Amino acid sequence: MEHRVLFELIPSLTAQERAFVLQISDIPFFNQGKKKSFTPTLAKICLDPQLSSKNPGLDKYQIYSELFPDHPFVDGRLEKVMVEVHKLIKNALLVRTYLHDDNEFNQGLTYAEILRKRGLIDRYSSTLTRLQKQQAETPIKNLKYFDNQTLLDDAIHEFECLNNQKKGDLYVPQLLQTLDISHSFRQITVLNKLLLQQKFSKIDPPEHLEILINTIIVTPEYLAKSAIFKANYDIFNLLRKPAPEFTEIQSLFEFLKSHGAEIDQESHQELYSYLRSLCILLLSQDLENNHLEVMLNELYKDNLARGFLHYEGKLHPSRYWAVSSNAIRVKDFKWALQFIELYKNELMGENETRDIYRLTLANYNFGIGAFEQCLKYIPPTSNFGFVALIQE
Repeated sequence: MEHRVLFELIPSLTAQERAFVLQISDIPFFNQGKKKSFTPTLAKICLDPQLSSKNPGLDKYQIYSELFPDHPFVDGRLEKVMVEVHKLIKNALLVRTYLHDDNEFNQGLTYAEILRKRGLIDRYSSTLTRLQKQQAETPIKNLKYFDNQTLLDDAIHEFECLNNQKKGDLYVPQLLQTLDISHSFRQITVLNKLLLQQKFSKIDPPEHLEILINTIIVTPEYLAKSAIFKANYDIFNLLRKPAPEFTEIQSLFEFLKSHGAEIDQESHQELYSYLRSLCILLLSQDLENNHLEVMLNELYKDNLARGFLHYEGKLHPSRYWAVSSNAIRVKDFKWALQFIELYKNELMGENETRDIYRLTLANYNFGIGAFEQCLKYIPPTSNFGFVALIQE
């Protein structure tokens, strides 16, 4: 089991991660197992990409002979060293993840706790003050921010309790408010996923969730603290309606554009995905809503420029079709053709005869009334397969 996990993990490692594993393999703190004398050698064998490419058929007997030269094969001996190598890689990844710049806040809070346990109370207090300042200067108020704020407020509360002079509120009101905001924020984001799923799959949530969806209210005071929270709450209110108004969707689009500096990349991508889904849902109920189609065309252009329509540098055929088709419907023909040509080499699952591109180009020619050209581009194979593909 352990060796299977090891060889599934190794291909995912970057060159920097491989180098770090080899670097720490000789450090006793990281390499403390019973087979520690063999661990660096096996790690080098497993992680050397040149060795792997030169010996693609390298098996455990070959590895064993390199690790234990002049020793007869003993079943299970190699596996024990593999366990140590797996542990070494796991620890390397944990260290790199924890000490990454993105985790600076948690590092600071952990260090503050270390100071407290060593009796350095003044240093502990000043570290908490520095973290408070760091939080106050953070422009992006996402879920991670409120999770961090909850941890910080709890630490301050514990410090107040430790130095309780029977005066003050022990930071309880602030902690409770942060807990409430964090809970409400997370609750709304999870409910949004359920509500959107419900729109497309017609599921019936349990009764207690129906009651929650219909009664939940977030105070304006909380929403004012985070543009991301407010956008999610606006989406929640739109999703729990049978059919939102066009002006409401338009207002959400304008809000996202005007508050871009307060929204991180991941949240931006998720919020715009909801916005596109809302547009498509409303269009499915009102196919002649030209104002919505025009806005969706603008939204697609905006999101395309931001890279939000791609996945790992590729466009799904359904998205390629949707973007071009909507541009054709609003008669933005010049841009539609530019889009089709510009992204034809970035399609997921395209075949050698470029049938996805050809079918999309046929749709474009049909839209502009060039029916002979349309017939020229329709793939000779069955259309049903392509219809299924672009609707995935």
